[in-house]
Amino acid sequence: SRLPFPLVLLVNTVVLNMHRFAHFGVDVIQHLCDLATFYVQDYVRSFATDTVASLITSRFNSSSDENASIDFPTEEKVPMKNLDDPLNLLALESVLVARKRSREDDVHSDVTVSQQEVISPLCSTIALTIRPEGAEAGLSALYVILENTGHGIEGSMTWSMLIESIAACAGNTSERSGGTWIPCGMLAFRCLKLIVDDFLDVLPEPEESSTGKSTRNALLDCCASFGNSTHDVNTSLTATGMLWTIADRDPCESTLNHVLEKLANLACDTRAEVRNCSVNTLFLCVVGIGNKLSGDQWEACLTGTIFGVLEKVSRFNDAGKENNEGGVTNELANKSSREKRYRVNVHHSRDSAEKQWQATLVLTLRGLERLLRQFFVQLLRTTVDVVQVSDSTNEMFQKIKPSRLGGEFRFESDEGSDEALSRTRSISNVQKNTPWFLDAWDRILAVALKWASTPGGREILDLRLVGVDILVLCSQ
Repeated sequence: SRLPFPLVLLVNTVVLNMHRFAHFGVDVIQHLCDLATFYVQDYVRSFATDTVASLITSRFNSSSDENASIDFPTEEKVPMKNLDDPLNLLALESVLVARKRSREDDVHSDVTVSQQEVISPLCSTIALTIRPEGAEAGLSALYVILENTGHGIEGSMTWSMLIESIAACAGNTSERSGGTWIPCGMLAFRCLKLIVDDFLDVLPEPEESSTGKSTRNALLDCCASFGNSTHDVNTSLTATGMLWTIADRDPCESTLNHVLEKLANLACDTRAEVRNCSVNTLFLCVVGIGNKLSGDQWEACLTGTIFGVLEKVSRFNDAGKENNEGGVTNELANKSSREKRYRVNVHHSRDSAEKQWQATLVLTLRGLERLLRQFFVQLLRTTVDVVQVSDSTNEMFQKIKPSRLGGEFRFESDEGSDEALSRTRSISNVQKNTPWFLDAWDRILAVALKWASTPGGREILDLRLVGVDILVLCSQ
């Protein structure tokens, strides 16, 4: 198949005038992206895609070195045969004219275009096109660019734009969740995995970009988008694990809060496999870095994130008792598309939405039990930090142990107990009505007692057992 002559001429002109790229490069890349999206012939779309990848790669390589200059071919390298061919004559003339340009003119032209401007047409095409073929062609070019020049990409805005274009093809929206978008989603996930595996260390430090979102947060949002993807369960599970990978590599407070927020949302996914994986990942994340958390972080994690997940899962579980659909809104809509791809035999203990939500609730309560078992002393110290009393009063306050439902106190020694209790409570009431962990303690006991005393048969045995185990742990 022969390529259109104007397209070949355009590409040759661009290559021979790369020192003037700032004046026309963005427009040429936009035109090639349009060809890769809408042209009828496959070989033309493929040629346009390869050209876009080559142009952007060349540009990024030259911009990564401030002293880089355009290496024009010498006269000896110019093909001097077949000069009857108009293309060869044009090439010779272009090279001779280009060699007359000074280095100062080249440098002056180069500084007027940024990496963000160069890659913007490609990212916009991927994010906005309504044709799966166009998005797939753009992602193919983007993957080549990341492989060849990923370490040379600079700037938070450039990385954020690139990552957001990948997230647009995750398949978590109704417009791009159809079967025709599945190959596009798989290719987009390859790009995301390449970034997380190879370029996590070179991403810009957390800072706010012009869009109000840091590069790290954009990457976490992208992982969460693939976690919500309806294209493939394995993709969602892998993306969920990436959230923990990013948090482990960058355990700063802002990243951790964002990771926990995304895992909490995925923990209520309509697919049992995804939400169970998210619940396990959530508690693995907290357990892995629990020793580094401050009192305020523990408060946000326990009372905000974990209790929020527990409340939502409990609500879906209660709804499942009244309706076997159990509040599953998207599952019926996606059921037909999934059944066409694969069929799974489900065990009788998980063959209904109610039983699946009960399994998720058990996992959540087991995770809470694990946190209490490993970090109870650290959590109890937060009550002393809130009171902020004198050293002598702290020594007496450390003898206080919550012993029964309602957060009542018991002293190891009765000597001075009334005086210490009145002093600590009075100071606590001035600064804060009740230390946050004591409120959380009351709530944990209430939840454990609720499920431990729930009537029912063998189908809720695991739920009753975990409730009893938490009560026994708290009484110890």
